Amino acid sequence: MTREIELCSYLPEVIRNVREYQVLCNVQTPQVNAMWKALEVVFDNGFLESLTEYGCSRWENILDLTADKNDSLEIRRKNIWIRLNENLPYTFRRLVMLMDSICGKNGYTMTLYHNDYFLDVSIQLTEQNLESHIVKQVMELFERVLPANIEYIKKFRYDAEHTSVKVGGTTVIAQVVDVLPLMPSNYQNEAELYTDGVLCVGLSAEIKEG
Repeated sequence: MTREIELCSYLPEVIRNVREYQVLCNVQTPQVNAMWKALEVVFDNGFLESLTEYGCSRWENILDLTADKNDSLEIRRKNIWIRLNENLPYTFRRLVMLMDSICGKNGYTMTLYHNDYFLDVSIQLTEQNLESHIVKQVMELFERVLPANIEYIKKFRYDAEHTSVKVGGTTVIAQVVDVLPLMPSNYQNEAELYTDGVLCVGLSAEIKEG
């Protein structure tokens, strides 16, 4: 809807070249453009898809949401949309819809064991949804919508192929081998590790009588 208004173009030809009218239009044109831009902000804030910084702040105050300082407008709009779509009563179908909006339809698996009052959730992490604080969103969602008598376990999967992970601090590597009856006679474990700094490698073996 962005547009630049030139008031002189609306004048009839007979007075368009009159100096007094030209001066008047030149003075009023910036004011009219400023008013139009203010109306554009009002129009944009009428829809979630086009909320501005001001519109997001208003909704976050209403819904008691706290935005991270690094969140983009797109992430803040999505958080607002998720909260607005949490309608009581909360059903499993509603939970699936909310999880679809956060993780995507193929970004998670969720199984409800009715007789055991248990919910098993596994979420696929990517660089994109990590930037949107998906872990925090899912945790806050479960705290709000899951019944108190439902126990749940959450698992997060992250495919690290061709990915460099930089870790600072002390690195500890431990390998535990339990020698039990009917264990294979050959045990092999291969891995490549590139590290810098303090490295502690430990190997322990526990022999149990069978």
